[in-house]
Amino acid sequence: MKHNNEDEDAFFSELENSKFPSLKRQSPYLEHSYFYLGKQKYVGKKLIPENIYESLMWARPGEEPVTSKNELEEKNDELLIAVQEAFLQLTEEEQWLYQMFVEVGLSLRFLGLIIHVPKTSLARQRDELSKKLKSLLLEQPAVREYLLNSNIIPSSDTPT
Repeated sequence: MKHNNEDEDAFFSELENSKFPSLKRQSPYLEHSYFYLGKQKYVGKKLIPENIYESLMWARPGEEPVTSKNELEEKNDELLIAVQEAFLQLTEEEQWLYQMFVEVGLSLRFLGLIIHVPKTSLARQRDELSKKLKSLLLEQPAVREYLLNSNIIPSSDTPT
């Protein structure tokens, strides 16, 4: 099988010019979710109040109201905006690399062959991109708040 470098170059230049919907809004408000009843884990419809008033009406005396769909949407919108802002701070080349690795799912070897860069150099670029994206995300207050509230990172790991 003979490779045609012109076709490959044209294909990847076309991919480079395309803007992939990497930050396209997904549907985080699914009706089906995991919930616990005692120690038993269930998957199914869990009633979620539509707004804060409905949430307050459902709460028992002395009990904190559950988060309503409107509140979840607001928090997730803040997170989406924060991630988009961090992503837009990357250079065009870094955005393209991110899309090739994450969106398209190309391997280091394949991408290295196409753009004529050794895979070790690509691996270094990927690692630097990962570190840069992590630091950009941690600079966003909405992301830090989410990570701290979810106990994903301790408060000592976040920059102030």
